[in-house]
Amino acid sequence: MARYVFFSFHHGGDSKRIGVVRNHNVTKDDYQEAGYIDSADWEKIKLQGKDSVKKWINTQLNGTSVTVVLIGAKTSEREWVNYEIQESFNRGNALLGVYIHNIKGLDQVTTPKGENPFDNFSIDENGKPLSSIVSTYDWVNNDGYNNFSEWVESAYKNWQKPENSVLKTITKISTVNTNLETPQTKILSRDQGEQFIEDLGIKTNLTYTVGLDCEVKQDGFRPFFLKSSSNPLKKKRSLEFFVNSCTVPKPYSIKWKVKNTGSEASSLSALRGEITDDDGSERKKENTLYTGTHYVECYVIKDNQCVARDKINVPISSY
Repeated sequence: MARYVFFSFHHGGDSKRIGVVRNHNVTKDDYQEAGYIDSADWEKIKLQGKDSVKKWINTQLNGTSVTVVLIGAKTSEREWVNYEIQESFNRGNALLGVYIHNIKGLDQVTTPKGENPFDNFSIDENGKPLSSIVSTYDWVNNDGYNNFSEWVESAYKNWQKPENSVLKTITKISTVNTNLETPQTKILSRDQGEQFIEDLGIKTNLTYTVGLDCEVKQDGFRPFFLKSSSNPLKKKRSLEFFVNSCTVPKPYSIKWKVKNTGSEASSLSALRGEITDDDGSERKKENTLYTGTHYVECYVIKDNQCVARDKINVPISSY
């Protein structure tokens, strides 16, 4: 019997890798899918507010029996992935994790292995992590093409939700003993020179939405928008990132973060990651220089709080 499966993943963050998993079932009939959505349609739903996002997720979950979380480099950090896990657990869905970081992306490279999103939750008063009862696999190393349906069936048959259990979110804090007066210090994994919005004394309270896009230009070629393209960019392209939607009432300010990845940028000490102020135009100009999957993030600041943020990935090929 084919299972009805809900897929949870980082929308816009791992599009090529998600496509590999989704398309592998084209010639099979082992399960029915729910939860897939075009990234542009997903952004439209987000712009309608959190209640609309929850309604869409809840509708997609109806009738499903297994929730599969496709785990990329940043999946565990995504608000809506965590909501989907929570809601799936509450409904009694079997849970399953599949690591997709070893699938080559649009730039033909892999990404670092992400954290297990099931570690974000505990299932009892002793803090036992949800990950202790959820099986995870690696799509590449464990041959997901041939084994995925068996993983789904096994998760469904073996799922035993602990009686009277209620998921609780685990606050993750890495600690280091610096001295007796400050025994706990929050540590964020970062590259040299990289900043996080919290470093600026700005708290995050995401009560509004902002949307980004990017115009790509090169002499002799017709400009196009990054979100409408499914191919990696070539080098020596001019990029102009811009805010194309924002629900935050004025006045507000905007900050930008540009983060490079990959061995080429690393070897040239060009990983970046600093946070800079917008010049008032709500636009930021850059160029494609290094191979890798980079990103640009935008923060909308109001009353010294980050009330909206968005990120757009920038895959750049080696030619």
